Amino acid sequence: MAKIMQAGMIAMKIFGKPWVKGMICGFVFGVLLAIVSACEVFNGTALESVPQFLGALPAFIILDLLPDVPELFAPLVYFTYWIAVGGLIGWGMSKGKFGKAGVIILIIVLLLSHFKAYLILQKEFSDASGAWL
Repeated sequence: MAKIMQAGMIAMKIFGKPWVKGMICGFVFGVLLAIVSACEVFNGTALESVPQFLGALPAFIILDLLPDVPELFAPLVYFTYWIAVGGLIGWGMSKGKFGKAGVIILIIVLLLSHFKAYLILQKEFSDASGAWL
């Protein structure tokens, strides 16, 4: 019984860390985003581009920066991205005022990066579809 209690205390110490909570939140966000994208929940609505926008940077990393990666590793890259982002945000939120300011800067940089990747992917897809017409 004492070993079970000790293991529980170790688990509480690990899962009590802000960066671990952030990684778990990042993973859950990635799963929810993948489900929303796969089910095409927002197709035909004003929110249709939100999952595309949020998934643009991981897709850009997979398609343009790592084109030779087998398809089996694409989900690994996708979820690793969201886990890393969640972990960084969780870690920064625990570091006081400067950490929170860093998180705001990180979010702004990520939003701009997502927007740039979204535009690049939209252009590539429109060029590819125009080549077939």
